[in-house]
Amino acid sequence: MNKKIFIVGFLLVAIFLSGFSSPCQATQQSALDNAVLVIRSLAGNITWRTSSNDVQSSFLRTGESYTYQNYFYAGSSYFILAVGCNDATDIDIILYDENGKQVDKDATTDRWGLVKVTPRWSGKFYVKVVMYATVGGGAHFITMTGFAN
Repeated sequence: MNKKIFIVGFLLVAIFLSGFSSPCQATQQSALDNAVLVIRSLAGNITWRTSSNDVQSSFLRTGESYTYQNYFYAGSSYFILAVGCNDATDIDIILYDENGKQVDKDATTDRWGLVKVTPRWSGKFYVKVVMYATVGGGAHFITMTGFAN
């Protein structure tokens, strides 16, 4: 992976997140910091996109979920990553197609989840982030979409 692309991508993510106002800004920052650590640990060549639909950030209470829509193109391989702040202990991702059919799911027990999809058709997909468990009743998270080089 080209380190310049990686650094520029994360600068854009940081600028994007700086527009969010929250009394818990530090936990949004820890979600971003944790995402950087996870991305650095992932093997392979993934380019992380930083458009407004490819980066999402929010706060969820334990047991709550957040769903957003993304458009994927047939034949391209996409990676969807969700990473929680230090208060998140278990975050899961469920990916659905435009018909509501589950395409993939990450249900590991940790503060980040990753799913990969290579759609057979172009269309809308729905990413559902579930804050399964937290310390203190809730946590911030960030999601990013990447694609294989």
